[in-house]
Amino acid sequence: MEITKKNNDNYVKHIEIINIRLFHLSDSFLVKKFFQQFQKKLGITDDSHFHAILFQNAGVENDWSVHLIHPPGSMIKGRSAAALFLMELFRPVGMVNHGMWFPLRVHEEINLHFKKL
Repeated sequence: MEITKKNNDNYVKHIEIINIRLFHLSDSFLVKKFFQQFQKKLGITDDSHFHAILFQNAGVENDWSVHLIHPPGSMIKGRSAAALFLMELFRPVGMVNHGMWFPLRVHEEINLHFKKL
């Protein structure tokens, strides 16, 4: 997915990141199982405008991360229903942390700063 297009209609609006640190490494299979249940419940396919990606930490085996990439034009003020659902699935097996990330168009910010000088 390209996130640097200048056309605002195609620009990623925000990403939710849910990090999971498993209490027990042996529960790794549950992360995959819960993620598959989540995709099935939401009907997520490769053609969906909403994307969910599961990551495993390269250095810490019991650390996992789910990135929820929301389509352009979606407006969420806080945690999405999808994120809340995932967090509830993962809480029994590990510590869960949620963050919402918005892209910063650095070139626009820098231009505005220099115009003020």
